[in-house]
Amino acid sequence: MIGKKLRAYEITEEIGSGGMATVFRAYQPSMDRHVAIKVIHSNILHDGALRERFQREARLIARLEHPHLLPVYDFDGEHNPPYIVMRYLEGGTLKQVQQQGRVPRDEFLYILRQLAGALDYAHRQGVVHRDLKPSNVMIDREGNAFLTDFGIARASGREKDLTGTGLMIGTPGYMAPEQARADGMADKAADIYSLGVIAFEVLAGSPPYEHENGFEVILAHINSPIPKASERDTKLPKAIDPVLARALAKEPSNRFVTATEFVESLIGALRIKPSEAPAALQSMTQTISVDQLSSHRKKKDEAETPGPDTPSDQQRQITAVSVNVKELAEILYEKGADAERVRSTMDAVWGALSEIAKGHGGATHSHTEDTGLILWGRDRAREDDSENAIRATLAMRDKVVTETRKVLGAKWEPTEENPLPFSAGITTGPVLLERESDSGNYVASGAPITLAGRLKDSAPPGGILVAHETFTLVRGVFTFTQGEPLRVRGRKEPIEVYVVTQVKPRAFRLRAQGIEGVETKMIGREIELRLLQEALTLTLEDGETQVVTVVGEAGVGKSRLLFEFSNWTDLQEQTIWFFQARATQPSMLEPYSLTRDLFSFRFRILDSDPLAVVHEKFVKGVAEFLQDYLGELFTTASRVNPVMIHIEDIHWADDRSLDLVNNLVRDNTGLPLFVLCMARPSLYERRPQWGEGQRFHERIQLEPLSQLSSRRLVRELLKHVPEVPAALRDLVVDRADGNPFYIEELIKALIDDRVIIKGEETWSVDTSRLSTVRVPATLTGVLQARLDTLPAQLYQLLQRASVVGRIFWDSAAIHLSREAAGLKTAEVQTMLEDLRDREMILQREESGFAGTVEYVFRHAILRDVTYETVIPRQRRALHRLVGDWLLDVGGERAGEHTLLVAEHYGRAEEASLAAAQLAKAGERAIQLATYEEAATLLQRAHEMLTGSEHTAQRLGIEMLRANLEAIRGHYAKAVEILKPAVEEARSTGDIRLLAKVLGQLGRVAMWQGDDAASAKYIGEALELSRKVGDKDALIFNLRQMGNAIVQTNPRESIRYQEESVQLARQVGDKYSEAHGLNSLAIAFQLDDRPEQAMATFAKSLELNRERGDRLNEAMVLGNMAGLYSAAGELETAERTAKESVAIAKEIGAHSVLPTGQTALAEICLRQGRDTEARVWARTAAETCRSMGIPPSQIALLYGILEIRSGDRRKGLAWVGFTRAHDPNKMEIAAAIRSFWSVIRGDDSEEEVEAAMRGGEGLKLEEILAEAEAEGA
Repeated sequence: MIGKKLRAYEITEEIGSGGMATVFRAYQPSMDRHVAIKVIHSNILHDGALRERFQREARLIARLEHPHLLPVYDFDGEHNPPYIVMRYLEGGTLKQVQQQGRVPRDEFLYILRQLAGALDYAHRQGVVHRDLKPSNVMIDREGNAFLTDFGIARASGREKDLTGTGLMIGTPGYMAPEQARADGMADKAADIYSLGVIAFEVLAGSPPYEHENGFEVILAHINSPIPKASERDTKLPKAIDPVLARALAKEPSNRFVTATEFVESLIGALRIKPSEAPAALQSMTQTISVDQLSSHRKKKDEAETPGPDTPSDQQRQITAVSVNVKELAEILYEKGADAERVRSTMDAVWGALSEIAKGHGGATHSHTEDTGLILWGRDRAREDDSENAIRATLAMRDKVVTETRKVLGAKWEPTEENPLPFSAGITTGPVLLERESDSGNYVASGAPITLAGRLKDSAPPGGILVAHETFTLVRGVFTFTQGEPLRVRGRKEPIEVYVVTQVKPRAFRLRAQGIEGVETKMIGREIELRLLQEALTLTLEDGETQVVTVVGEAGVGKSRLLFEFSNWTDLQEQTIWFFQARATQPSMLEPYSLTRDLFSFRFRILDSDPLAVVHEKFVKGVAEFLQDYLGELFTTASRVNPVMIHIEDIHWADDRSLDLVNNLVRDNTGLPLFVLCMARPSLYERRPQWGEGQRFHERIQLEPLSQLSSRRLVRELLKHVPEVPAALRDLVVDRADGNPFYIEELIKALIDDRVIIKGEETWSVDTSRLSTVRVPATLTGVLQARLDTLPAQLYQLLQRASVVGRIFWDSAAIHLSREAAGLKTAEVQTMLEDLRDREMILQREESGFAGTVEYVFRHAILRDVTYETVIPRQRRALHRLVGDWLLDVGGERAGEHTLLVAEHYGRAEEASLAAAQLAKAGERAIQLATYEEAATLLQRAHEMLTGSEHTAQRLGIEMLRANLEAIRGHYAKAVEILKPAVEEARSTGDIRLLAKVLGQLGRVAMWQGDDAASAKYIGEALELSRKVGDKDALIFNLRQMGNAIVQTNPRESIRYQEESVQLARQVGDKYSEAHGLNSLAIAFQLDDRPEQAMATFAKSLELNRERGDRLNEAMVLGNMAGLYSAAGELETAERTAKESVAIAKEIGAHSVLPTGQTALAEICLRQGRDTEARVWARTAAETCRSMGIPPSQIALLYGILEIRSGDRRKGLAWVGFTRAHDPNKMEIAAAIRSFWSVIRGDDSEEEVEAAMRGGEGLKLEEILAEAEAEGA
């Protein structure tokens, strides 16, 4: 209606929609103002009761004049459609305000006082609202409250109550107990109760009663104790609890007499003066209405301007039928037909086959004279597409039989020598559909199309070969024989195939449900079953008509509930006439189709019965009890025995059938008649007042199973598995979201994929294949059919949201919609609310990104199915946009989302961008010392970058990988990575890159003790980095040069380290500054400047702790322990060394361990704790050995232990070996000086020197082996 006029009003935009009407914003030129117009839905115009209710709302509001009741300006009940014109408020509802954040208490009391005044005024006029809730309270931009939506209000004693008794009126979360009991006694006390619920929710932060489903909430309002708000929010005074308890009293007579009395009591208990200037409310409502200020513009006429990649191109689940009638043409030629006659005959045959396909919901995609391709689900999916495709193919085969008999004679029958000139292959799966820009026709491609052709070619003459994917969708409907498995290129295992022969000869077919070989009990529906039993008992014992409509989404358990109820009914002693029917999607267009199905079941009329047999069965069936009362079939039948009617899928019944059912029960309330209707929520989109006002009609809402019940169902279905792995259970439960059908189908898919392996007595689980579970075709068909009911704009928005993920944000959806479709913010937000109203998505209470609203797909599988409909090239473009959005919205904290960004860039096939994010995540993981995760991330990044254009980036990642291996003590692996990287960097001529790689390799060589190689690599790296002026490389290489010479020239080392630290500070590189300070402190220590060394270590430690760099924290602590030990502060040294070792063990940093372990060995040795010293020395040696590096100083410590144990000759030899061969010359010299009294003993210096020189020819491994053997 956007852009149209309703008399004097110009419709500009849609504001919102409910079950009975849509509210539009409109402009009234004569008054130069904007108004809100409430227009009744066209699909309920025929319903006189609803029209009267709509008109009553207008009359009620028109006669109420109060400053806080939204006024009516105009009304036209005779216009088609009728409408109400009301004041337009710029602002939002109290519900929207709550979503902005907590309302200050003084400002809430301000609007609560206004609402109380409006309610009391309405009550004095005899009007009861009966649906008071936050979404029916408007807040304008000044922070004032207005009561709205009197759609189910009642004028006490003045008008007929159109809603009647026997039906719950209101919203479960805010419904008074008397409303929930539906006894027709709800009066003004019910409104005071609802106001109390609102007050409780706003003040305490949550409603008084919360449950997963509305039924439980209603029961809580009736039976549960009243909770205390002060326990929900401890900042609330306890004085408010009795006030709220009185407002929420179960008995209406115990509540406050007026709403004002309640509010004033609440103000007194809170001891807060209501605000006079609600600034927070004004800010909140202005935020809500900011996008509404762009009025005076029209919405787009079309849903979305198609572009080259718009969802007119999409990937859908399709059932493809490939048909071959080539041999029919050959038969015609054999019988002497000329080419023109053959062509005209075959054209006529294909015309007939196409009509058969069309009549069953299919579309002929293409055909030649010999073969053709027919698709189901191309334009719109239906849940029974696969069934209709097979039915149509059977009908096509019959048509070819007829055509063949025209040529070969009426008595011709197919034989092995002269087979039927027909074969077909049928399969189901995802097919890419693309529109040709010039013709508008679809181009279909994908594995199912190819496979259907293979099946057609492999089918026996006259046969119809069906792939396993299609077979699983139609089990129980057709008769099949299993064929030989078919090998197909690209598939590891042969595919199972089946030959379909006929439709099963049953009047009422039930698809095969559950898992073959497993009988399960019903779980989680005990209350609903009891309600059905009680309703039937009323019919049987009291002879009263009862109607129950069970409502739930597809797969939520309606059929299983019906099965259990039918079994219980069979056990009743009383004879019951039983009728059963099921509506189908096509039946919506066929008048009285449901009635036809009802009698077909009762009188066992088969689809294949000729008309004469149908007539005979019908007459025989009704003759027993109808005689001359055909028009009063059920009335007469119920006088003989009670009548029970089960109607499944009534949401698909045509309107005349629904009217027939409604009239039947309305006109015969005193009969023993029980009608059970199974429906999806879509029934109430067509017939929102179905059963309303009928006291004998009860609605039972089936909610998803709880997590506990879902787990119980998984265990029940897998009872043959001795112990169900928690990973398997949680995978299924999380994906199914409480839907029992989803649970069963996911487990079937796991069985088909041989994750679950069925044995004769027990089943097993191959956990190695348990990474994910594919969405079975059964679920894809159900959900795709639901998606196809959405308007194009909503479908496309949902597709874009699915690319973000199951959880997505309004800001992301707006960004994608603006970039991909040119939509504006307000348009996207309106559509998101529409999707929320349709229960496709849910809004979450909190958002992971500030300033955004977070949504989640109602079902994980719904998201997956939606995502699969997005064509690959569009997915890639959208994933790129999502990655960009995440980086933009993350701001300074974008680093927290690097993995998510990397995933989106990876799916966009932006290898460079994805690898960059993975590398960032890998660096972060190294800093956090999660080394296994870092290795995985960096390996993924490395594998992404294969082309020569990524050389520099790939080598940067190689350096990170080498650094990680070195940190873990795997020096040889680090060299294996870096040496080829050096050669590749040389080949590119990139000097900056070469300088960095050489510096890394030089550092690893230094750690390995290869001084010559280290000096060579680092020297070249330093020269190159100075030459090109690369500060990052220069900082690193200066530090490594200083480290390389520190043992031989500590003063020169200090010069290099100070230059490196100064440069790091200039560029703000805290990481390099901390590293440089650590190296500088070591140089100070070796230059015999302990005070400067300790202060520099302390500064490095501080920086590392600020950055959360635990690796380097452990390294600095180990170095400080050595300095403390040298200074004689042995207790501090031991404590510091143990802290270093503990951190290194915790984070898995093996390269840092030897420093602390060696320090502890030396400290124990200084304290005379020789046994402990030997243990720590041995531990340090083993750690070094595991890393493939020689242990520094350990042979010297073992030598001191030998001297103390009495073997001076051996001990001095080991000390001499260390002095000669350990690369850390200055540290060894210092250690020898500190233990000189033990080494010298009573010998002369000449004797000691001679003994020490005697050990220079020993081998380190022999020393370590002998020392460890002695200490064993």
